[in-house]
Amino acid sequence: MGKRKIHSITKKNNNTFIKLLLESLSDPIIRILIIALLIKIVFLFQNNDWYETIGIFIAIFIASLVSSLSEYGSEKAFEKMESEIHNELVKVKRNNKLCELDINEIVIGDIIILESGDKVPADLVILEGNVNVDESSLTGETIEKEKKIGDELYRSSSIYSGHAIARVKEIGDKTFYGKLAVEIQESSPVSPLKIRLIGLAKVISIIGYISAFLVSFSYLFKVIVLDNNFDDNSILNMIFNYKELMPHLIYALTLAVTLIVVSVPEGLPMMVALVLSSNMKRMLKKNVLVRKLVGIETAGSLNILFTDKTGTLTEGKFSVINFIDGTGTSYSKEELKNTLLYNEVRTSLLYNTESVYSNNEIIGGNITEKALLSYIGSSNKNKKVLEYFPFNSENKFSYVLLDNNITYIKGAREVLLNKCDYYLDPSGIKKKLNKEKFIKKIELEENNGNRIICLASTTLPFKINTPLTLLGFVVIKDKVRPSVKESIKEVTEAGIQVVMVTGDNKNTASSIA
Repeated sequence: MGKRKIHSITKKNNNTFIKLLLESLSDPIIRILIIALLIKIVFLFQNNDWYETIGIFIAIFIASLVSSLSEYGSEKAFEKMESEIHNELVKVKRNNKLCELDINEIVIGDIIILESGDKVPADLVILEGNVNVDESSLTGETIEKEKKIGDELYRSSSIYSGHAIARVKEIGDKTFYGKLAVEIQESSPVSPLKIRLIGLAKVISIIGYISAFLVSFSYLFKVIVLDNNFDDNSILNMIFNYKELMPHLIYALTLAVTLIVVSVPEGLPMMVALVLSSNMKRMLKKNVLVRKLVGIETAGSLNILFTDKTGTLTEGKFSVINFIDGTGTSYSKEELKNTLLYNEVRTSLLYNTESVYSNNEIIGGNITEKALLSYIGSSNKNKKVLEYFPFNSENKFSYVLLDNNITYIKGAREVLLNKCDYYLDPSGIKKKLNKEKFIKKIELEENNGNRIICLASTTLPFKINTPLTLLGFVVIKDKVRPSVKESIKEVTEAGIQVVMVTGDNKNTASSIA
């Protein structure tokens, strides 16, 4: 198969270096300096006043060049980072094989596999299954919509729950999302710093123009009226004698221009550009990328910071550290394999998941399910799935009914444990469950920042109130990044409130916080 064409969303605003340089010249203070420079060149050429003229030119050049170079470098770094972020992998069925492709490599007619938590990669038509979809990124409405066979799914919406197989109808700019993305691409709004500089430029302009007018008027009043002792005839003769009046007019204009130039702080734009550029480089050394110079100043107004937990405060690398049975006994992986209980645990994790092995690589599902499938380390399946209900954030569990008439349930312990009346001991014998024996141990694991996944089963038709048999708890660890504690301390000491956003159990979230 040849290389496929890339179909990404077109960007309208490609900030080239020349474009950024021209934008920097639109700074209100620099505009005044450019006008002053032009006036200097045109009217003061005869005076050979090159020092101030060259000084103004250098100030404009350095301020524009520094800001343009800094923003251009940041823009390129941001584009690279953005391409990596949007490098989403999509589960595609081609040639009767399941594979993962970059979102921009799918083509019209591709068959896409969608599961709970997936983002819709293109405009699709559902061929099999039904899903609940979150289209808030397109419509602003947070209510999920049910989509069935024949319905369309739109790029950028998210699968809230369910499972579907869909065919690609439109890609790239031709998708509903793509059309919106192209239309709404606009330049950034005016920053607080630029608003204040515009205000300063207006004040400087008004003061400069008024002062220039008053000085020019005073000089002309002196040479025309006072020097002629208020004599009407002499005043009129001088006014209508252009040869005599012209040198005075030029000198009055020279005074006006000088006052305007003097009133403009030519070093201000250069100083602002140098300070912001220096701070931008400091931030970059701390792994903080600022696209626009004025963003440095804008960030100074920050008073509340929302941060994700998984992958931001934590490393985002999930691994199963142990297993706890219905008696509160902990097992390592090897210890669990030596029990009859392991067969039930393995079956539950192997079938009740959206992750699958493909070419010795785990694809599909979220990082939790990938960690669980990696834990059992096997892809050999010999049972048939009769019914599967994927995980969603409302029910907080998923289940699968196999051809052995056993339903395996996996989910949050605060939801499933209350439904469990029995448990399987290490020998696979069903016994009465005493929750008091292990609940403190489970809470201790949660208080240590670990994620607890509860496993249960039933031979009865599964409903919300069906009594369950506890298989045990899988303990998953996601380590906190070493630098997080000091970073949060610095942020809070700066007067910024930090809010952590997570879907974890309250105890786990509180422990991390």
